[in-house]
Amino acid sequence: SDEEICADQTTFDLSTSTTISTSANGTINWTTSGDGIFDNATAENPIYTLGTNDQTANTIILTKTVTGIGSCNTLVSDSMNLTINPLPDAPISGGDITECEVSPIQT
Repeated sequence: SDEEICADQTTFDLSTSTTISTSANGTINWTTSGDGIFDNATAENPIYTLGTNDQTANTIILTKTVTGIGSCNTLVSDSMNLTINPLPDAPISGGDITECEVSPIQT
């Protein structure tokens, strides 16, 4: 499952994502392939703050792992790709600009 943000966004709120499964019970641990941080890596829907390298990366992976589910102590993991879209370049229009020296006006 995938989500996208723009490069000028510094955080991603996982509560807005519909791509990661919810946890009924168990112990949650969020991890990232990037260098950002979670405000609470054990919360159901933390806020992820992008690191310096994340903002220039094309895609990072956010993974939610839940352990201790049921009587068999099952481990479940779900991942999403977070694509960081670059900002568009501002187009430059017009041709070259020529600067002229102007003599002061005599009064």
